[in-house]
This record gives sequence, structure tokens and C-alpha cells, in this order.
Amino acid sequence: MEGHWLLIEDIESAANDVAAVLANLLEHGSINVPGYRDNVRASPGFHLFMTHR
Repeated sequence: MEGHWLLIEDIESAANDVAAVLANLLEHGSINVPGYRDNVRASPGFHLFMTHR
């Protein structure tokens, strides 16, 4: 996440575990990636857009 924009369409179709990861990203600015020791932090300029039908 190097300051890029991420668009997720139809967020209501996402699995619950995906929603949990995104909620953590929005709340804390980072995600926990299995297999990595440290959390992955969103870089400055990162934007997350989600659509809902």
C-alpha cells in the first residue's frame, strides 16, 4: 500500500473475514498479513473507496 488508491466494488458481497480486515485498516491504518511478523501499515496518500449496490 504505497499511497495508491484501492476501489472495492459491491462491498456487501465481501466475506466476513475480508470485512474484518478492512475494518482494522480503517480503524488502525494497518492490516495483519498472515506469515508476516509486523502489521502492514498504509502509506501516506493511501485511499480506500468502497461501493455498495
